[in-house]
Amino acid sequence: MFKYKDLRMLVISILLELACIFTAIYFMHEKIKCIIALFLALTLLPTFVVRFNAKIFDDSMIVYVFKGIGILPEMIEFQDIKDYQLVSKHQIIIHHKKASKLCIINAQAFYVKLDRKYKQYLSKL
Repeated sequence: MFKYKDLRMLVISILLELACIFTAIYFMHEKIKCIIALFLALTLLPTFVVRFNAKIFDDSMIVYVFKGIGILPEMIEFQDIKDYQLVSKHQIIIHHKKASKLCIINAQAFYVKLDRKYKQYLSKL
């Protein structure tokens, strides 16, 4: 489920979820505020499952990188990749038009799949 999820956004989502739950508990005696806090907690749940997943396709990939205003999705074409390396169990650096540092929960599995797909792409050329 969290195989290629961005680690930074998962941590932020968990903190926001906990804040909403504790807010709901704090406002337990005021029903409207409690319902609003629980509603916010429920709307955050899709971020755990659906959003901020890195995906690898046959000729490109979508990853989440930190830009000036936040963590945004970026499409990286395989033709632009110069090099990629596994830094730690949660970090990969991909050198393309610039260097992108990815924080992924299971970076080793992502690296293996990226390596396999990239070599398949190069063999087709």
